[in-house]
Amino acid sequence: MVAAVHRLLSKCTIISNTANIFVAELYAVLLAIEVTRRSREKNFVIFFDSLSSLQAISRFQIDMDLVQNFTKNYTSLSVTAKVIVMC
Repeated sequence: MVAAVHRLLSKCTIISNTANIFVAELYAVLLAIEVTRRSREKNFVIFFDSLSSLQAISRFQIDMDLVQNFTKNYTSLSVTAKVIVMC
């Protein structure tokens, strides 16, 4: 199970038992983006400690479905004037 929480908003999902850590961390980032989308606030900092996930996202490895979903969701949020910083 992976989850993302912000104040009173939270989102969680169950992933396959065979999923590796990299996949779990990408799912967690996607959940954080979803929580951001649902919030009325405009400024966010998403903290996570997965170098491999940050590298996959920054390299736009769109051959990976999770990275492609992240890129699509992140882009749509930036159009709505939400500021999201990834650390």
